[in-house]
Amino acid sequence: MKYAIALGALTAALSVGAGTASADTHIYVGGTGDCSSQQAMAQANPSDTNIPVIYPTCPNTIEGGVTAATQAWNDNCTAGCTLEGVSLGAAVVSIVGQNVGADQPGSTTHVVTDANPWGEPGLLSTPSWLDGIADQVTGATPGMTVSQVPGSINRFNVNDLLADGGHQSSLGQFMMLLDIGGAWGQPGHSVPTGQPTNTFATPDGVTQEVYGSPLLWVAPPGP
Repeated sequence: MKYAIALGALTAALSVGAGTASADTHIYVGGTGDCSSQQAMAQANPSDTNIPVIYPTCPNTIEGGVTAATQAWNDNCTAGCTLEGVSLGAAVVSIVGQNVGADQPGSTTHVVTDANPWGEPGLLSTPSWLDGIADQVTGATPGMTVSQVPGSINRFNVNDLLADGGHQSSLGQFMMLLDIGGAWGQPGHSVPTGQPTNTFATPDGVTQEVYGSPLLWVAPPGP
């Protein structure tokens, strides 16, 4: 089921474009439970203008995130900005990015997704026996899909079950499940840090950045 949002206020908000900002403006959208997007800002560059999206309700939802992130974009992105979302927030910035034409010719809006369950290698990009767990962790509607934004960047840890489990064997998914919180010393479902160990492009035009070393039975993604 393709996930779409139709909000009367959305069209009105996108048509105003009242705010001003520079390309160093960075809007962050948190994941499940990060209702004020403070955890999403953990790796923020202090020299940028960093704006956390505040979800209208907590527990947070994708719908609420889209409404709030659209308003943040409208208020701050006239001169350019980056929309960055983590986990649940990755779906939010993907939807908003598509709505505003991010990363398309002439656009000054760039999208970055972190630990994205709906990314090309993500667990929710293909049917899996673990979909129920993923839906509970992310707060997603069962069967929901969210397309990546062509031209955007998707960053994830290689052992992240939610962000890199879609192409794994059952054994690989089981190992990732055991490490979902980084229990074995390898980062699991979290914002990647350091430098990528592999970078490749998927057919939809998204740059995939892979971080970390794979556990036993975990297949590294990429060509």
